[in-house]
Amino acid sequence: MDFSFDIFYISFISFFQEKELMGIFIFLVILTIFFSIFYLLRFSRNKKFFLFSFCFIFFASLIIYNFKGNKNSFSYSNKLEKQIRVLSKDPEKFADLNPKEIVFFLENKLKKKPNDFEGWMLLARTCFISGHFQKADLHYNNALKYFPNNEVILYELAMLKKNTNQLMSAISILEKIYKINPKNFNSIELNLEILKTINNKKLLNAKIERLKKENFLKKEEINSILKKLNL
Repeated sequence: MDFSFDIFYISFISFFQEKELMGIFIFLVILTIFFSIFYLLRFSRNKKFFLFSFCFIFFASLIIYNFKGNKNSFSYSNKLEKQIRVLSKDPEKFADLNPKEIVFFLENKLKKKPNDFEGWMLLARTCFISGHFQKADLHYNNALKYFPNNEVILYELAMLKKNTNQLMSAISILEKIYKINPKNFNSIELNLEILKTINNKKLLNAKIERLKKENFLKKEEINSILKKLNL
């Protein structure tokens, strides 16, 4: 079962948990409505029978669902949203939630409220952590449409590119961060690390010389990066 199908499955389950029982409930409600319309249109003279039948079917469906159905399905979205809020403050609780449920919920929420920075980050990170790199890439780029110069989004996208062996693309993103904020220590360190990995000594030496010349970082900071990377 691929990820896209899983998301579709979760989208169905998230509201119709225990779907067979929920289906019975919906069927009975629809039957009640149909039965009511049928009698109203025919202007039935037997109003007592109509009223009795209407009440019987309606309340029977409620009783059946009350005892057999999943009442939590109606408040499922609210509960999941509360759990996600907790997760955004405490990432260690990630294991307590189903990532597919998080993805489905946030994708739908962000369609309505696309300016939710934390929502985009949690969505992209969930895809990243769960190994769905293409979807993570998609959502990081979607986030950049609303927050185009955000260093956090750009840095995590560069990390994603690095982890998927798209090293030159990662370098390009890190250079963009450097233009936005030449004092972003982590992005500079990652940039040098990737240049060392691809063994491009020319670009690596040019980057180091540029850092020393432009003097945005302190000499001690540059030396600490070089020492850490054994350069």
